[in-house]
Amino acid sequence: GAFWSRQLSGGEQQKLMFARMFLQKPTVLMLDEVTSAMDPESEKRLYGKLLERLPHSTVVSVAHREAVRDYHTTSARIEGGVMTFDQVKTKRSGPA
Repeated sequence: GAFWSRQLSGGEQQKLMFARMFLQKPTVLMLDEVTSAMDPESEKRLYGKLLERLPHSTVVSVAHREAVRDYHTTSARIEGGVMTFDQVKTKRSGPA
């Protein structure tokens, strides 16, 4: 059989992963660079749908894009071996 990684682009694979989350409805999501292969508009649309469809799920994202923090209530940053936490004005109150 064909492997998805050989048939789909990185962005398509990431979108497929979001579809699986919407179907499985996990209570905790650990997302590592889950939108790294997507354009900013796709990222916004999919995080908006994530917040809309899984409003009670705990979402932990690791990302280099600053915009991802807008979809969370708390941001953690590691610099010089020190971790700091900040409250974020969040979009979790409704869909994007």
